[in-house]
Amino acid sequence: MMKTGLSVLAVVAAGLAFGGVSRPPTVMNIVNFVRGTEPRYPDRDLVEPLREEIKLNTAYHLPNTILLQYDALLRDDLVAAAKSAEQDKTEYGVWFEMCRQQVEACGIPWRGRKGWDWEWFVNPGFLMAYTPAERERIVDETFRLFKERFGQYPRVAGSWLLDAHSMDYMNRRYGMDAFCICKEQDSTDAYGLRGGYGNGAYYPSKNNAISAAVEMKNAIPVPVFRMLTPDPIFNYGKLISCKKLGAKTLEPACHCGCDKAIVDWYFRVYTGPGLLGLSYMQTGQENSFGWENIGRGLPYQIERIAELSAKGKIRVEKFGETGRAFKAKHPENIPQTLVALENWSDEPYKSAWYNSKHYRMNLFYDGRRVFFRDIHKFCDGYAETYLKKACAKWFCSYFTPPIVDGAMLKGGEYDGMAYFGGEFTSFDVATSDEKTLKVTAGRADGTSLTVVFEENRILIDFGLDAETSWEAAQLKFRGGGEFFSKLDFPPGFVKMEFDGFKYQIAYDGDMKPSQNGWTMHPIKGKASIDFACN
Repeated sequence: MMKTGLSVLAVVAAGLAFGGVSRPPTVMNIVNFVRGTEPRYPDRDLVEPLREEIKLNTAYHLPNTILLQYDALLRDDLVAAAKSAEQDKTEYGVWFEMCRQQVEACGIPWRGRKGWDWEWFVNPGFLMAYTPAERERIVDETFRLFKERFGQYPRVAGSWLLDAHSMDYMNRRYGMDAFCICKEQDSTDAYGLRGGYGNGAYYPSKNNAISAAVEMKNAIPVPVFRMLTPDPIFNYGKLISCKKLGAKTLEPACHCGCDKAIVDWYFRVYTGPGLLGLSYMQTGQENSFGWENIGRGLPYQIERIAELSAKGKIRVEKFGETGRAFKAKHPENIPQTLVALENWSDEPYKSAWYNSKHYRMNLFYDGRRVFFRDIHKFCDGYAETYLKKACAKWFCSYFTPPIVDGAMLKGGEYDGMAYFGGEFTSFDVATSDEKTLKVTAGRADGTSLTVVFEENRILIDFGLDAETSWEAAQLKFRGGGEFFSKLDFPPGFVKMEFDGFKYQIAYDGDMKPSQNGWTMHPIKGKASIDFACN
């Protein structure tokens, strides 16, 4: 807590990036998660990374969180190492990746490969590979062992992928402060996540772990945080390429988390302009990467975190502390943004992400064009595939209903995206209150496009007379495949169907269906898209 006795998140309401009003520091969670076995590298030392991570946190007296997998809880050496951390600065929780000892303790046969006590495949390595009743037994056994080792039940839990049923059960049975899951990704490891909050924290729907609840009566009342500090430019799809290898997240063992210039860029972006709500960062690494890899990036990151904390630009908290503060301050999901007006590489890319309880979107500038790479609508009724049944495959995906998605709805170069007419030369942002982000993009002809993001809608001022600038005064959305064949256009609405689920948006403007998509022109220079319609 701050010296005033107030949480950082307790003053979010006063924090704006513009208008002379200061905003609270960006919140940083240092979360190291611990596996007890690594069958891919059986000779790797799994204790050394944890000890070294603890040394770094202790050297700077930084609050931190250690999440232990079931097989790590079985190892006296890993538990002893974890307990050697500064007790007033460290909290402990559980990391949910399944292992043989864990499921067998629940009377469930282990389905992993012979000789592998841990698997990275969804089946059998993640909770959604089991029936809801089996998930509850696994949770109970894991919490039982944690309490045996640490004297109390955990209040925080994480996994690369958690299902809504398991999170809801953990909270109802034990009471939880926070959950964490992987950032958005496609076909990485054995799981894909597409459509939730791009970063930050949200209360998930009881039907879908990555969908922000529109109404709190349909929510799991525990915030879920997205891990790894995603790159707001490159951590999306494949249309925008990067000239250097692997700039996706702040993971210390990966290229971007080791390059000091890129690490500094991350901190500038996450403490820069255009931020609404909670600006959230997370770093840390699983011990199975080995200290020879983690040590390439984590020491510099921790040094910078300590420096920025001393300057008041970021606030380092235990994970559960951040979750409790979020719950105390926010009775429902709040708008949160992530804006990058500079790029660590030499491309002229700029990116603005906006998340609210109704939708999430990404507006992108590539040095010449401005376009929506992504818009997803949040619908409490849309359920994750394995909410009530077990995943029998090695891979699974989680979605929210797409409206624009340049990564998932593939086709030609710009299929799945919506782009504005005209050639653009600038891209800037401003905030006016706690919920509103304004993007202004200047055109080569001296006119400007203004896009305002509110909690339930997007307002567009094309800055043009459509009668004299017909080609420039348009937002064109095109794509391919079955999704677009199911679009319907009753007056004032676009009706869609995805994965058997029907939903819609409302609009003001002149919108007409086009080949595999639609084109919107303004009326008297303006248009809007409304997401708060059922």
